Amino acid sequence: MKDFRPNDPGHYINVFLNNASKGAEKFTVERLRSTWLVEHLTGGTEPFALMAAAGVKSFSTFERLADYVPLPSDDRLTAMFRREVRDV
Repeated sequence: MKDFRPNDPGHYINVFLNNASKGAEKFTVERLRSTWLVEHLTGGTEPFALMAAAGVKSFSTFERLADYVPLPSDDRLTAMFRREVRDV
């Protein structure tokens, strides 16, 4: 089977689920870990906290996942840099 990875993350997920339902995709610890990391990065978890929790030693792990993490909205970015968003 050809390794097909579309640029659109939503489409990629649909292709993966379609292939998984036919038994063509296998779930692996690496894939599940990547999904967990992407969800945390998307949700705004502090990268250094995420690195500590996941045992990540360098940002290169995040670099390969960057295509799957949507950019925050302009309003969210403004709030983040003005420190209007604080969970602590």
